[in-house]
Amino acid sequence: MTEILEKLDLATVLVRREDLIAQELEGELVMLDMQSGHYFGFDLIASAIWSRLEKPITLQMLCENLVKEYSVSFDQCLEDVSFFLEELLNKELIERV
Repeated sequence: MTEILEKLDLATVLVRREDLIAQELEGELVMLDMQSGHYFGFDLIASAIWSRLEKPITLQMLCENLVKEYSVSFDQCLEDVSFFLEELLNKELIERV
């Protein structure tokens, strides 16, 4: 696993890998990374983040979108989403553009 070399900032543009296989199953998103052979399960919020990563998006725009949909402050959203995105980067499920 690679380590995050630098922290995400609001201008960081991210996109999910196109070669992952994903399917909604009982309200959750289940995904298979064929390269690693690992399965991942995302809850409702993680699935909402994942769907927005289909096309390149900045961290700021991602959080602005989520704040409009969920009852969360921008700062809290930024903290939580940044942590989640760093995990996705470490697992090489998303990439910087």
